[in-house]
Amino acid sequence: MPELAVRDVRSALLIRSSSMDYTIDAPLVSQSGSDSFDSGTGYEIGWRYSFAPVGSSLGLVVGGDLTADYYTYSGSDGLVSYGGRGAVGLGWAMADSWTMVSELGLGAGFSQFDVPANEAADAFSASGSALSYDLRLSVLYRLASRWSLHGHLGYMAAEHDLSEDNIDVTLEQDGVWLGIGATWMFSSKPSLLE
Repeated sequence: MPELAVRDVRSALLIRSSSMDYTIDAPLVSQSGSDSFDSGTGYEIGWRYSFAPVGSSLGLVVGGDLTADYYTYSGSDGLVSYGGRGAVGLGWAMADSWTMVSELGLGAGFSQFDVPANEAADAFSASGSALSYDLRLSVLYRLASRWSLHGHLGYMAAEHDLSEDNIDVTLEQDGVWLGIGATWMFSSKPSLLE
């Protein structure tokens, strides 16, 4: 039976859902609706560490990530969000070279929203805080003793509370996303033996 040993530093490229709901509160008008960006891309760099009984293929996995998400209109302007994410989940060593991890993540950070000018309105910018949670399923395939490829399938919901010049904007996002990345294992020893 393969033994779970996750001691990873990892990076990933993510394809995010581009849809959003918005609410605008200004001194003279309040408005809400739905819209979408032309593209949504995310980047993560972080770590994972497992805690499992000796000889067990199942165990607890904890970790953290630095995150950057970019949502753009026609390649420019849009929403940029930087932050951190903590995660906890369950890991399963399916085979000697295959590991699956399901996890819940909570994130917080800073967002900047820029809307380009059009015929009906001037350009607008606002900044503020971001909160998010996500569920993800990750599968890792070990290429060598310390290197792996991993793929992700997840669902994320995020809220951005932004303001500028007495105008408050709330953006709400949710949707399915995909990711792929690389992992370097810094140790292969089970946690109880380190």
